[in-house]
Amino acid sequence: MSNTITAIKWRAQNPNTIHDMAMGLSPTPTINPCIGEDEIVEAEKALCFKLPQLLKDILMQIGNGGFGPGYGLYQLQTMVHIYLEYINNNRMNWKKSLLPTLTWGCRYESSIDCLSEEGQVYFTEIIEYNENNSSPIQIETKTQTQSFEKFMKDWAYGVNLWDEIMG
Repeated sequence: MSNTITAIKWRAQNPNTIHDMAMGLSPTPTINPCIGEDEIVEAEKALCFKLPQLLKDILMQIGNGGFGPGYGLYQLQTMVHIYLEYINNNRMNWKKSLLPTLTWGCRYESSIDCLSEEGQVYFTEIIEYNENNSSPIQIETKTQTQSFEKFMKDWAYGVNLWDEIMG
C-alpha cells in the first residue's frame, strides 16, 4: 500500500494535477493539512463503521482532502456530514455503509462501501432534488471499481476515471 500512497502524493503535489479539474484554476488548489487518529476515531463513531485503511492512511499521511479524482476528496468532516444527511433522508434509501468521498461536479459523486472487503467504489448520480433543491431524493448508483486502492492508484497513474465512468 505504501507504493499507492507514494504515487498519490506525487500526483497531488503538482498544482496542475492535484485533482482532475485543477488545470488553470485560480487560486491554485491546495492539499488540506493531515489529520490525526483522534479525528478518524471520532468520525468512525459518528458513522458507526470503520474507514478503509487506505483512506485513513491518505488522510493522515497526505492530507484531509482537496486532491484526487474529480474535484478531489472531500475533507473527512464533509464526508461524515454528507453521509449523515443522506442516511437520515428517508426518501433517498442510502446504503448504510456507503461513504460519499468526492464530487465530480454537478450531480455526480463517488462513494466507498466501507463494509465491503476491498472498499468497493460506487458512482452516484443525483436524479432529483427536493422541492427547494437542498437535498437529493432520488439517486442512481452503479459500481465504479472493485476497490478503493485500484480507484486511487488508477488516478495517481493518470487514468481518466471520468471517461471510464461515462463510457
